[in-house]
Amino acid sequence: MVNPTKKGGSSGGNGFKALGLSDEVYKGIIRMGFR
Repeated sequence: MVNPTKKGGSSGGNGFKALGLSDEVYKGIIRMGFR
């Protein structure tokens, strides 16, 4: 799985924004067990 926010995710999903994913999708990935 892609891990652009390897720092911890305190950047607010900056890496995911580059991919074109909304905050809703970002939260969904974390819920799936991204952490």
